[in-house]
Amino acid sequence: MATGAPTASELHKVFQKYAGDKFTLTKKDAKTMVEKEMPELYEKCKKMEAGKKILQNMEENEEDELTFKAFEEIMANVIVIVAGI
Repeated sequence: MATGAPTASELHKVFQKYAGDKFTLTKKDAKTMVEKEMPELYEKCKKMEAGKKILQNMEENEEDELTFKAFEEIMANVIVIVAGI
C-alpha cells in the first residue's frame, strides 16, 4: 500500500483481501492487517496517546467483528489523529 493516508478504495481492497467471503474481520485481524499493510501509519498511531487508545480498544475487544463501514470509521479516526487534524 502507498505511504501516507490510504484512500477509501485502498482500504476497501485490503479489507476484502483479509476478510474474504465473510465480509467482516475481528478487531484482532484488523489490527494485524494495519500493522502489515500500513506499517508507517501504524507506527505513528502507536506513538500518540489517542492512537494508543484506539489500538488498546482493538486489543481488549479483539474478537469483536468489524464490517468494512466500522473499520473505515476507525481508520478515519486514526488518520485524523496521525495527521493532527
